[in-house]
Amino acid sequence: MSIRRFTGATARDALRQAREALGEDVMILANRQLDDGVEVLAINETGLAELEAGLDAGALASVTANETASSAALASAAGLSEEVRQALGDLRGAMESRIDGLIWGETMRRAPVGVTVYRNLLGAGFSAALARALTERLPNNSVPDTAMQWVQAELAAKLPVQSDEDQLWREGGVFALVGPTGVGKTTTTAKLAARCVLKFGAERVAMLTTDGYRIGAHEQLLIYGRILGVPVLPAGDADALRDALNELSGKHVVLVDTVGMSQRDRQVAEQAAMLCGGGQPVRRLLVLNAASHGDTLDEVAHAYRQSQAGSAPVGCIISKVDEATHLGAVLDTAIRHRLPIHYVSNGQKVPENLLRPNASKLVARALAQATARSLYTPSEADLAILRATPKESSPQESNDADSVEGPADASRHQPSARIGKASSDRHHRFLRAAVAASAPSVDQARFDQALHDLKNDRAFQLAQHLWRQYTGGDTSLALGTDAVLADVRVHQSQSCEHHLLAWHLSLKKPAATSAHPRLAPSLLFSDCGDALGAPVCHAATPQSTLTTQHEQPALPAGQGDTAPARARWLSAQWPGDKLVHGFEALSLANMKAMQLEGRLWLALCTQAQRVSHQQHVLTVKGLAGSLGYLPAGALSHNRSLWVATAAVQLPGWRGSAARHASSGPEVGGAEPQPLRLVVVREVDSTSGRCLAQHHGLAALPLSVGSATLAQWLWMGTAVRQCRSWAEMAERRLALAANPQEALPARLLPAAQLGLAAWQAAQRPASAAAVVLGLAQLPKRRLDAGIDAMVRLFAALEFTSEGNV
Repeated sequence: MSIRRFTGATARDALRQAREALGEDVMILANRQLDDGVEVLAINETGLAELEAGLDAGALASVTANETASSAALASAAGLSEEVRQALGDLRGAMESRIDGLIWGETMRRAPVGVTVYRNLLGAGFSAALARALTERLPNNSVPDTAMQWVQAELAAKLPVQSDEDQLWREGGVFALVGPTGVGKTTTTAKLAARCVLKFGAERVAMLTTDGYRIGAHEQLLIYGRILGVPVLPAGDADALRDALNELSGKHVVLVDTVGMSQRDRQVAEQAAMLCGGGQPVRRLLVLNAASHGDTLDEVAHAYRQSQAGSAPVGCIISKVDEATHLGAVLDTAIRHRLPIHYVSNGQKVPENLLRPNASKLVARALAQATARSLYTPSEADLAILRATPKESSPQESNDADSVEGPADASRHQPSARIGKASSDRHHRFLRAAVAASAPSVDQARFDQALHDLKNDRAFQLAQHLWRQYTGGDTSLALGTDAVLADVRVHQSQSCEHHLLAWHLSLKKPAATSAHPRLAPSLLFSDCGDALGAPVCHAATPQSTLTTQHEQPALPAGQGDTAPARARWLSAQWPGDKLVHGFEALSLANMKAMQLEGRLWLALCTQAQRVSHQQHVLTVKGLAGSLGYLPAGALSHNRSLWVATAAVQLPGWRGSAARHASSGPEVGGAEPQPLRLVVVREVDSTSGRCLAQHHGLAALPLSVGSATLAQWLWMGTAVRQCRSWAEMAERRLALAANPQEALPARLLPAAQLGLAAWQAAQRPASAAAVVLGLAQLPKRRLDAGIDAMVRLFAALEFTSEGNV
């Protein structure tokens, strides 16, 4: 028999012994922590086959009948010890769970729309059980929009809403608001009293309080009573309650504010008994806090429904809707426990913030909140990883690693318990499942090529590194910046022929009501056009301008474009004459300042830009029309670039004399670089028609040829889209963090993610673009491209390699 026990100082030590003794196909049956280390029970495929052969049909049938009988039958058939019998019992449970998971996973693979629906329901806060039940009943051939409409209609139909307010109050009587502490019972009692006063008059309404524990509870209700003109009496026990109810017997409605207590407190039953012993029927209304966790709400509903037979709550009131990020959990609780919803409370104002419920509106609001996913809501990447987990996977190994090595090593866990079986083929299947939504029909060869391309893509590798740092809780700005700068320095000589190109995007001002910042990253490229890194980024919010330069504080809002400041900071990190700065736009004053400082730069400009050429001042448009154009390379099979250049000066510029007269800094005593106008035309290679024309000014040595200038300037027009990619990445990263508190820490990962996605999208025919779903992606769906990259990052964290 090949079942063996191995003991090691750590989990990895024990697993290494198991692999050496039983081979590469070893499977872990069980593990446990010892005082001096870790113990594992392991078996290999040969031993497992022997075990299966030794079981008769009766023993196999008993596996599905009873857990204890199953373990005994297996142990008896194989002659195993009690310890191994327990391990096999655990294995049986894992197998049953895996079979159930495989059936569910197969259902999801056959109906990919169900994955979207399931994730949206979980994101809205609904329980996995309800989400799964709805997903399994989806109409055939549904598309996402119609599927969600069907789900919304189903939930609205199932939600027990009491829309007829008069039905609750028509007969009158005694109503007690019950629930845990802090759910808002006292305020809700006052709101209900105000509504009843409007319906029946103050003389027919009264309030009681049984809360003798909370300081000021009676006084708070007394204040409300004086305002409303209704009596408020205390009732600390059953006798006092009976006396108070007798005194108020002429009232049409008596509202009782009860003591808040934990659902786990045994006094919940005593409270229910006291209410029933008041001499009059007391109908209980359970107050549910919409901001509570779903498991807590379920426990509360169960406790208060079962507190005493025959006195279950007649319904519920949902409180603190204004504080809840997701309404799904409380609606799920009302559905499963069949608690009619009588009112919804969405604030502290009495009586304004008490509304009658509307099933359709409540469900619509809950589903709309599905987009605001939190750290506790599974993403598409998480679901893809779960679906991709191989059949041989076992939780024991990862649990063991967690217990021994701690959470710091969580990103290195392997998905399979068969040590050594994480082969390249399985590794690729796992990764393909993570991006299946983006590329459902990509063949193996194309996928392998994509992984190879991404492995050699510095922008992608840096994006993965920064994403891993951010999601791992490392939000140090200095570490992120240093990582980008160090990586680019290492690979600069391999990627660049002569120069390193830095494109500085302009900072746009956000709308005063905008909830999302505008980003302005500085992006590093090789002079051949390969994206490398985003070492610095600025962000504009309606309140301030933030920066990733950890030594600089946030600036007040409305600082204008910060591109020149980023260029100067980057020049300080890159001494020498190899760094060329590119600007999306540059003012005349900044152009002259860059000239005086001796920077190498080029900037896009408009046709109306005025320049001096051969002692004449004219517009760029006027000068461009008189130039001769030469071919500067192909963009695609039917589009090419043509370029024309001319030596120009800035208006009022006197060359070096102006520099010496200026108060600007001296830069090595060098003369300013000559200034050239660059006009680039995109031409249809078939018809010769000009499709677009771009203009720019360049302060670069003549050794940089016209064709290179044309390519760089055209890149400046295309790289503008990086802003949109980066802003979408920032929003995705913000889903797992406080949008304001962590914004500076998100800027570099977002900028790098945007750069990597932009570069892949520029090559729509490449394997990487196809696999990530970036080929010909419409602008309105940039989020899909970012999601695909994040899913791949998450999947890579669960593989043995940790990267591509």
